[in-house]
Amino acid sequence: MKTKSQFNIGDSIMVNSGTMGENSHDFGGSCGRIIDFDEKAKLVLVEFDSISLDNTPDSTIRFCAENELVPNTYTFHYSDLSKTNPRDTIDEVENAYQRILKRLKSETNARNILQSSGKRKSQESKFDRCFRKFLRSKHWAQLSSSERTNCGFILEVLDDYMTDYFGNKTLEYNADDFEECFLEVLPRKISAPVQTFRDMQHVLCRFFLYLEESEKIPTRDLQDIVLAFGEEMVELSQDPENWGIAKSLVMEGIERGHDMSDPEIMEELFRKTNREMKDMSSIWVENEYEEESPENREFNPIDRPQARPVYIPKIGRNEKVTVKYSDGRILENVKFKKIMDDLADEKCELVE
Repeated sequence: MKTKSQFNIGDSIMVNSGTMGENSHDFGGSCGRIIDFDEKAKLVLVEFDSISLDNTPDSTIRFCAENELVPNTYTFHYSDLSKTNPRDTIDEVENAYQRILKRLKSETNARNILQSSGKRKSQESKFDRCFRKFLRSKHWAQLSSSERTNCGFILEVLDDYMTDYFGNKTLEYNADDFEECFLEVLPRKISAPVQTFRDMQHVLCRFFLYLEESEKIPTRDLQDIVLAFGEEMVELSQDPENWGIAKSLVMEGIERGHDMSDPEIMEELFRKTNREMKDMSSIWVENEYEEESPENREFNPIDRPQARPVYIPKIGRNEKVTVKYSDGRILENVKFKKIMDDLADEKCELVE
């Protein structure tokens, strides 16, 4: 029989007197809410409440600025905490968090905390702000331990592809683009254990419910796609024939027990793949011309079949275009991404 945890997500806690943290900071008396916990290790991740955030000493602000940290959360042992009643609201916590950011900006190098990632600055802040609020919601509390562990990775990867690859706005996803991303891009490109893809279904459903209820962003179509195609997405993610080159390399390394976070191992695998592709290219050339022996035919490089370059204009994937096919059919106002392959294969041409 599974024993009940001493703490639960959303519980309000007070840090016991004498509990010290980094930079000799005394957390005693600080309060907050639990946003994650590890029952086996007896560790709890706490987000401090607005009162505790506003009372953060300048020395801690300087320490966090120098180490590119934001002092809104901390991990404690079970023995460091006691349950208490909440002292504020979730909205007050977010407002206090924004005040902490302003204090960090005033410190030397603090600006780098918000800009060091090199990602979209305006969109990233919107995603981070929404994700913080999601961690305080009932939907986050209903995720399993594995789903909470993989949640940040899943949502960030999805948002990166939906914005950078499909051109959508952060968290405002077009249903057609999302379906393509969910069924084609993520299973083909993301190198992760099968459990991550299994967790993806419930994580996305809960996050989309949160967006619709709390952020007023319509997500019903997105939820339907996840529910309808979730199992298929997991199967596709485990099919080697569906993987891209990079994922094939990483998954091969993982299967062999390599540490794929090691750049040297990745470089060696890429070199190995390049050698294999070069060998296959040599075999193709030999087979292409084995009908005539060197005695009967002098090889001329010009005789090798040359692929005629096809010009593909730079058009946004979701821009509407009109094309005419070789059989006379004309498709009007179709998304460019739908006919890209046919255009490359010269099955159709753009109509001005």
